[in-house]
Amino acid sequence: MKTIYSLMSFLFYLFVVAQSSTQDSLKALIQKQNIPDSLKIEYHIQLSKTYQNENIDKSIRQLKTALFIIQNQKSDIKKAQISRLLAQNYRKKGIYDSAVNYALNAKRIFDTSSLKQEKLLTNSVLSILYRDQKYFKKALEINKANVELVKNDKLSPSLGRYYFDLGTSYRAVDSLKKAEKNYIKSMEIAQQTGFKPGENFMKLSLGQLYKVMDEYDKAEAYLKEVLPVYKRQNNKANMALIHYDLATIQSLRGNHNASIPLYEKSLELYSELGRLNFIKDINQKLFIAYNIVGDLPKAKAANTQYKIYKDSIDNRERKALIADMKTKYETDQLAAKNALNEKRAELAEAKSQRNLSLLVGSIVLIVLLSALFFFYSAKQKQAKKTALIQQELRASQKQLALEKQYRDSELKALKAQMNPHFIFNVLNSIQEFIVLNKKDLASEYLAAFAELIRSYLHFSNKGVLTLQEEVETLEKYLELEQLRFSQNFEYFINIDPSIDTESLYIPTMLVQPYVENAVKHGLFHKNGDCKLHIEFLHLDEGKVRCIIQDNGIGRQKAKEYKSKKLKKQKSFASQATASRLDLLNEQGHQKIGVDIVDLKDDKNNDIGTKVILDIPIKTQHK
Repeated sequence: MKTIYSLMSFLFYLFVVAQSSTQDSLKALIQKQNIPDSLKIEYHIQLSKTYQNENIDKSIRQLKTALFIIQNQKSDIKKAQISRLLAQNYRKKGIYDSAVNYALNAKRIFDTSSLKQEKLLTNSVLSILYRDQKYFKKALEINKANVELVKNDKLSPSLGRYYFDLGTSYRAVDSLKKAEKNYIKSMEIAQQTGFKPGENFMKLSLGQLYKVMDEYDKAEAYLKEVLPVYKRQNNKANMALIHYDLATIQSLRGNHNASIPLYEKSLELYSELGRLNFIKDINQKLFIAYNIVGDLPKAKAANTQYKIYKDSIDNRERKALIADMKTKYETDQLAAKNALNEKRAELAEAKSQRNLSLLVGSIVLIVLLSALFFFYSAKQKQAKKTALIQQELRASQKQLALEKQYRDSELKALKAQMNPHFIFNVLNSIQEFIVLNKKDLASEYLAAFAELIRSYLHFSNKGVLTLQEEVETLEKYLELEQLRFSQNFEYFINIDPSIDTESLYIPTMLVQPYVENAVKHGLFHKNGDCKLHIEFLHLDEGKVRCIIQDNGIGRQKAKEYKSKKLKKQKSFASQATASRLDLLNEQGHQKIGVDIVDLKDDKNNDIGTKVILDIPIKTQHK
């Protein structure tokens, strides 16, 4: 009966999606009550696929939500499938360490199963990751083994994928004729099985291959054939790639006037997708093309954009970029301070001159008028004015003291987040990648570290930020913490679908210190798998509830570790966070609630900690 119900539910799901494949309909399905977790997981997976070509971060978040729901179930195959999808998405983001970890997790599960197609598909994803990191021979070995396994299989659309993978690895090692042979084989399989998406994709791939082989007519024919297809599908990634390839062909032919609009269209699409490497490369090519056709202003503008993007993604410039940002910030602050002092000096001098003139006038006036009358009148007015000034001064001093205490608390919380131990450990891990010659991984993590520092500096002077910005900053921080824990640390961020994260504002640096405390004190000293769950719920009373739960060693053991290490030293981060929370509650009409729960098992052993934050909703930035 249960099997029949599951089948009927899944068929109903397929029918609904067929009728309305929009993201809104999937979100509505997710919010329905009393549906099986297995069906809800499928909804999240399908919703993640709708974001793949427009917002990779949202796609990853949906997959992690599915993984969060499935974690307590014995569905290893589904976990492996989700892990493989995460590997593909992290590859699109260029975060190869996370991508490889998820792919290997999927491979470990599928290798112990009898699911041949799942094994083949996972090996294919892993070969792509190796190829991206320039381990071409290793990728080629995996692709050859896959083709050997399927060469006698019954004809099917999926069969073409493995010939495509093998052709791509041959292309990477410059065996272009072998690459062409396998690409054509893959396209023929797609045509024989009526698999139009596969046929279109192989025509796109052959167009790119013939461009490399200098067979421009063949390349252009294939690319122009499939461009209308991807326009109808609104597949911006493939549209951008085709315009880029067509522009390159025109450039190689010497038709620079024809190449420029194609490059510009590709740049427009890649800008929407946020693909920084392509944006940098296209601006460089536009700089050359504009110079050749004599449009020097546009050439200069393209070169400026090229330099900006090159500085932000080039591994050799990472350290210099961070140092330059810090120096520029300090220089701007000093210049602003000097300018303010100069302005004050000018105002003081002008005021002094005015006071001198008023003094002379007052003396003349006093001599002309009755000294006694004006002396008495002036004395009465001065007494009232002095009392008023003193009253205003006391109020101003109280307000300034409160604001200073508030800013000091914010600064303490910021310093507690960016503690030297965390920075040292991250840089130490990046150094290890460099020593092991994993330069691409070192580059990606150094970029992530720079982005996290940039985010902290950006938000440090703001009173509030959107929940979307808070979640993105948390993910940057937790991805770096995963570097310290290797494969033993997993985190999940689950957001109530009814929450509009981009229009909801919360106080700056409110959630992050509690997350860092869970990682630093709860999980860091734990043996075995470490898991951190973060969940945002929408409460009826106009608040958002944030639940931070870890399976760490618990507060009691954490205190023992700290007492051994710090002895009489107080917890700086905890004290700063508590002080800032008191100030926020003092200023706001609605209070921020904090509840910390020690989690116990049946034998009263510590199994982790749960922090519950009830945060008042702000729907606009004030």
